[in-house]
Amino acid sequence: MHLDKVMDGLAGNPALPSELVRRLLGYRKGFGRVAKRPDLSDDMIAEIIAADDHWLMHSLALNRSLPHAFRMMLAEHPDPAIRTAVAVAAGDAP
Repeated sequence: MHLDKVMDGLAGNPALPSELVRRLLGYRKGFGRVAKRPDLSDDMIAEIIAADDHWLMHSLALNRSLPHAFRMMLAEHPDPAIRTAVAVAAGDAP
């Protein structure tokens, strides 16, 4: 089995403890589904934003469960790809 598929499977597991989610964020960066998890804590989201890794931020911006305050913060990001991803994920959100 390919390690990336295993990591994606872990990232999508809703029962994954938050300590392991944090480790996956460090390992996977923006690749895979870890930054799109609906259960990311505000602290984890703030860490992702502080890291300012392009792919991790892009995945976070595509997170449909992102709290409005963080969505607004990413909407002001200087990278147009991040802003576009926020708009795509926002759907009907104000």
